[in-house]
Amino acid sequence: MPLNPQDRAAIQSLSRANVQQTFGGLKRFTKKSVWVGKNNRYTTDVIKQIALETRTGALNNPRQLSQYISASCLLHCSDGWSYLGKSISALLRGDPHRSRHLAYYAELRAAMSLLASVGIGVFNNRHFVIDAPDSVVRLRGKYPTHEFVWDCLEAWGADNMSGDLFARVVRPNGRTLDEWLQPIGGGSKAAPQARQWFLQWGMDLKMPVEDKSARNESSYRPDGMPDSWCLDTSDTLRFTREMWSALEPSAASRFDTIDRHILRIAVESIFKGQTQTAPSKDPTRFRKFVSQVVEGQGFSTETAAKWVSFLHRQEVPDNLSILDLSQQSSEIRATSHTAIVARAALLLRIASGSTVELLSSIGFTADSVSFWWKEIGSARGLWDGEKGADGLIDLWADIKPLLQDIDDFQRRTQTVDQTFFRVGSDLGHTLAGLGSFERVAIWSLTPS
Repeated sequence: MPLNPQDRAAIQSLSRANVQQTFGGLKRFTKKSVWVGKNNRYTTDVIKQIALETRTGALNNPRQLSQYISASCLLHCSDGWSYLGKSISALLRGDPHRSRHLAYYAELRAAMSLLASVGIGVFNNRHFVIDAPDSVVRLRGKYPTHEFVWDCLEAWGADNMSGDLFARVVRPNGRTLDEWLQPIGGGSKAAPQARQWFLQWGMDLKMPVEDKSARNESSYRPDGMPDSWCLDTSDTLRFTREMWSALEPSAASRFDTIDRHILRIAVESIFKGQTQTAPSKDPTRFRKFVSQVVEGQGFSTETAAKWVSFLHRQEVPDNLSILDLSQQSSEIRATSHTAIVARAALLLRIASGSTVELLSSIGFTADSVSFWWKEIGSARGLWDGEKGADGLIDLWADIKPLLQDIDDFQRRTQTVDQTFFRVGSDLGHTLAGLGSFERVAIWSLTPS
């Protein structure tokens, strides 16, 4: 059921400032190591509570529900990274159906997080928006969750504020996309590409009714009819390694590798839009265009030369594999599992950026949310004992030797002998670590 005109207008008129002020009011709760008040009536069985209240009239406490929605942007995102880790763990056990199922829910949670960060609360078939600080209003239509999330993503993505947000949260080398693109018109120039990416990275949410959809096949249909779906072990290891490498942070940026590639594609897209020529068709002109972008950053001569080389595809000429895979259809079995995983990871990257920008803008610090990241890190086995905020970037350092383990295994083992049995036998400790995507949630969602 598409959004009715009134609900679409309500979504496209949302103000991020309302979410900021609502979230800022949660500081009195986070000082007590909780996200919302212990008396918040919506923390237990929120769907049932909303149904009871709306059936008899209006919500009993709109303020408390607005607090719930604002806090949920971080928690949905954290859960999404956890789902993605479980999806990778399933892949590494040779189980693409479970991987695809879990990746779909990672993508769904990423979208729910992103929507919550702009003021949209998704609750079964009764949905609300933050229309003012500490206030919510119910949307008129009754929309099923999955369809509603897609329709909201589509409606919000068509608005200018989605492109503005994208240009702020993508930060190659620690600079916003908007800052990078100022010499050629600013972040607004990347808005059409951003909108395309929002819809591309959430495309699995636009699921058909028929059970022929890929997600339904994995979620509801028995494996083995007409045949079992078996993966190539070597390809699976390679994909896992590429996924983790794409998520590598730097001191300047939480997703520096992904963001560098997004910048390059955005520059190419803007050049093509302005000249009606692909960069590869006029490399001399494109190099001047790239130089204009880089010269505006005030880099040293050496650093500027490296960026021109990268943006001109002389250094690292290929896209990240997850960016290419994210364009693949989920209906093609050979790549559907990796395509959904890739889309989930990229949408989670944007949801993480939106959430941490929200927290930082209202003065949250790593210490003020330490109750969250300390608890999840300990509970998911990422560390024992105490952990300081200055050590969170080291969570990536734990992954580097595991990727080396994969390299060593593939180097010493012939492709034909790279079976999932051998992987489990030789890389048992490595597999456990490579499923720990909660660490990405911690380093990407914790404010500086």
